[in-house]
Amino acid sequence: MVAVSAYLTHHYFDVIFPRSFSMGSFCDISSFWNCDSAAFSSLGSILNIPTSLFGVVFGLIILGGAIAKKAAITQTNFFLAIFNLLGCLFLMSYSLIFLHGLCPGCTIYYVLSLFTVLVFIAMKAGAPRPKFFILIYYGLFTALLAGATYIYNYERFKKQDASISAWIEEMRKEPIQDDSNLGFELPLVKSTPNFSDAPLRISLFSDFQCPYCKILGNQLEKLAAKYQGKINVQYMFFPLDSTCNDRVSSPKHPLACAAARLSYCARSDFAKIHDDIYAHQENLTQEWILQQVKTHKLEACYESEETKVNVKALIDKSDSFKIEGSPFMLINGRNISGLIPMRALIALLDAFLKDENQK
Repeated sequence: MVAVSAYLTHHYFDVIFPRSFSMGSFCDISSFWNCDSAAFSSLGSILNIPTSLFGVVFGLIILGGAIAKKAAITQTNFFLAIFNLLGCLFLMSYSLIFLHGLCPGCTIYYVLSLFTVLVFIAMKAGAPRPKFFILIYYGLFTALLAGATYIYNYERFKKQDASISAWIEEMRKEPIQDDSNLGFELPLVKSTPNFSDAPLRISLFSDFQCPYCKILGNQLEKLAAKYQGKINVQYMFFPLDSTCNDRVSSPKHPLACAAARLSYCARSDFAKIHDDIYAHQENLTQEWILQQVKTHKLEACYESEETKVNVKALIDKSDSFKIEGSPFMLINGRNISGLIPMRALIALLDAFLKDENQK
């Protein structure tokens, strides 16, 4: 329990104060199984203290009680184990209902919490009766550790928030570009029939072989859940492959155009094929693409000249925005090249949503 909670605490700091962009971890398996949603949720922290830190404290308390072997401590810890398990049931329910997924690390902690209660029952620890003076000691230990974490985080959050706020004000002053006429042919998230009717609108120019595009795609999945019913995201092709994109000089990503054609032909379920391609990005091959074409019975579409013309026409729409590479986004008409930390992206969307609501 200590090890799992320590990992979750490290993960929390890693996504809140990112040092680099990663391709994911054990804690980011899929849109359902991922820890980022939990870290960014309202219950991911209390006063900027990661909730997982309390799991570390509880694990240490149980470990200390097992070493001490005192009846009063055992009965108090049994009581806390039941209380901890109820808290786990609450957090799991919250994740399923509001976040539409589960944190893998948290789920392991939930299972260990149930196992801990069963161990207390099996060892006939007696009634779960807390001793007041022991709870006082535990409370002081928890407050000391939480206080130290709060102090440690305070300046970090203060500097980060100031930097994000300044960046958001700069973004508000950026000229607004019109992306309402791009067609909304390849919707990743569709809250309204018309792209421009949602308060939050993202046009994503991307490449199926670009690692940073995959990271951004994972971010947008989590944002879709957070801003459900308020956001439209349309995918636009900008493969770094001269086979279909004459804005690049070489086939830097030689399967990007083929992947674009596959996704275009499967556009009736675009979000699914989008996720499937990115899930196989690291071992993407022409054989895999052709197998998908065959599986989905898309041979005629995939091989047709009309499809190649239509894919190129979608790429050509990038000319209005002077795009130089992938990924590139327009968020409510403002240009963003490359990746930005998730916390900054959420803050920007919150600010734009507030602006839209005040109109």
